[in-house]
Amino acid sequence: MALEDKIKQIEELVEKYYDAETSSQEEEILREFFTNEEVPAHLMYEKAQFAYYKEQSEIYNDIEFEIPKKKTSQKKNNKIFNLMNYAAAAVVLVSAGWFSNNKYQEHLQEQHEIKIAYDETQKALAFLSSNFNVGIEKAEKFSEMNKSQQYIIEKQY
Repeated sequence: MALEDKIKQIEELVEKYYDAETSSQEEEILREFFTNEEVPAHLMYEKAQFAYYKEQSEIYNDIEFEIPKKKTSQKKNNKIFNLMNYAAAAVVLVSAGWFSNNKYQEHLQEQHEIKIAYDETQKALAFLSSNFNVGIEKAEKFSEMNKSQQYIIEKQY
């Protein structure tokens, strides 16, 4: 395979790699290329990236992980822990219900007070309107009296 063809293949694999579409074999080809061969200048970033991956993989391959064995006393602790979880959930639910009920009661009380204020305002406006109408009737009588007075004054002169 010619060098240009190989570089073109590597560029295509790099693009697939960044799109998360490479297979394990294709990723192995990339690892080998970037760690064993001279790399063109436009692929130096990828070389550094794959070198970092190799370094990290070597570090973590040397570490042995041990899975701790469960102790029998943990089962008892788990039961207590689960019971505490259920109790905490119950407290949260009861608190939410109580808070919600209080807010609803406050809302009902506020609506009742608004209705009372509205009714009292209606009564006051009705009283004012009836008294205003009486005042208008008396004012109309004054108006007629003024007209009569003007008529008499005009007749005299």
